[in-house]
Amino acid sequence: MSTNWELVAYDHGVPTVDMPAPLNFKHRFVDDAKPMTGTDLVVADIDGDGLDDLACAAWWYKNPTWERYAIPGIYQVINAFDIDGDGRQELIATKKRASEKSHWYFALSSELWWLKPIDPIQGRWEEHFIDAGIGDWLHGSLVAPFWSDGKLALIVSHHSVNAGKLDYPALFEIPSNPRETPWQKRTLAEIMHGEELLACDVNGDRLNDVVAGAYWLENLGDGNFCPHPIIADKEFLSARSVIVDVNRDGAPDVVMGQELVYWKAKTVPLAPLVWMQNPRGEWDTPWRMRVIDYLACAHSVDAADLDDDGEMEIVAGEHNPFAPYTGGCRLFVYKKANPHGTAWWRWLVDDRFEHHDGTKIIQLARGKLGIASHGWSESKYVHLWEPQ
Repeated sequence: MSTNWELVAYDHGVPTVDMPAPLNFKHRFVDDAKPMTGTDLVVADIDGDGLDDLACAAWWYKNPTWERYAIPGIYQVINAFDIDGDGRQELIATKKRASEKSHWYFALSSELWWLKPIDPIQGRWEEHFIDAGIGDWLHGSLVAPFWSDGKLALIVSHHSVNAGKLDYPALFEIPSNPRETPWQKRTLAEIMHGEELLACDVNGDRLNDVVAGAYWLENLGDGNFCPHPIIADKEFLSARSVIVDVNRDGAPDVVMGQELVYWKAKTVPLAPLVWMQNPRGEWDTPWRMRVIDYLACAHSVDAADLDDDGEMEIVAGEHNPFAPYTGGCRLFVYKKANPHGTAWWRWLVDDRFEHHDGTKIIQLARGKLGIASHGWSESKYVHLWEPQ
C-alpha cells in the first residue's frame, strides 16, 4: 500500500533517526461473511497446537487455514487466559440476553462464562458460569495476577458507563479451583471508565496495577486499588490503549487513541493518538501527553517489534461507524523518529477497512508477526495482514 515512510512530528520533535526500511504486508480475509458483529477480537491458541488462532463474537478461526468454527452457546468472546494453570488457554465469554429478540446489539449482556476447550474443532467445550457484571455489556476485560502469591482476578468494564451510568469496573476473584462459582465480585474502584483495561506494574513495586483510560489504579496489595490520574482532560475518552516504554527509561508508558465521534452529525473528526509519559513517582499529577498523530477515532491500538530491530512499533486503526464498506479508514504502523518519541515515522498499511477493538498483533509462526483486525459497522470482515 505505502511506497515510503511519512514523517509526523506533531509534538515538535526533531527527527534524528533515518527513514526506516520499508514494511511489506499482504492483506487477506480471514472471514468476509461473519454473521454478526464482534465486540472484541481475541488472539489465543485455542486448539493447543502452538499457533495463535483468532476468536470473534461466537466463532474461532484456526491458524493457518483460518477455517471458521462455532463456539456453541455463547454470544461474545471477550478474553483468553490459562485460568486453571494447565498450560492451555481458555476463553472468557458472555451469553446472549435471552429476553431480547429485536436486534443483535440489545442482546449483548454482561453474563460471564469461562470456557475450557475439549475438542473445539468438533464444538466441544466445558463451560462454567462466573457471574454477571454490573452494567449492560462488557467493553473491556483483563485477567492477571494481582496478589504476591500469584492469585488471579478477572476485571471488566461496562459500556453503560459511557452513557453516564455509575456502572463502575468490577473485579472477580478467581478461586484456586475456578470451577467453584460464582466468583467473588466487588467494585474495582469508583471511576467512570467503560473501555479497555490493562495490567502492568506502573510504580515498580512488583505488583500489577490497572491502567483504565484516564486513571491508573495502584494495587495496594490487599485487594484494594487506589485511583491516580493519567489524563487531566475529562473530555479525552480513551477507548483502546497499549503499554509501551516509549522513551526507554525503564518505566511503562501508555499509548492511547481518543474516541471522538459526533453521533448527531454522523461525522468522525481527527483526534490525537498520544503516548502518556510515566511520571516516575509524581503519582498525584497527570502524566505528560505527547502527540504521535491525528487519526479518525483510533479505536484499535497495539504494539510489537514488527521489524526485529529491538524497538516497539505502534499499530493503530481508524473507526467510522457511519459509512460501512465504503473505505477511507486507515491502518498505520508508527516508528520513533527520535529516541524521545517526539517525532514519528508512519507507514500506511491499508486504507480500505474500518477498525474497532482490532489491530491485534498475532504470531502466525515462529518469528513471524501479523496484524489481525475487524470492524464494528463492517461486521462481515475479519482481516489479516501478513508480512511479505
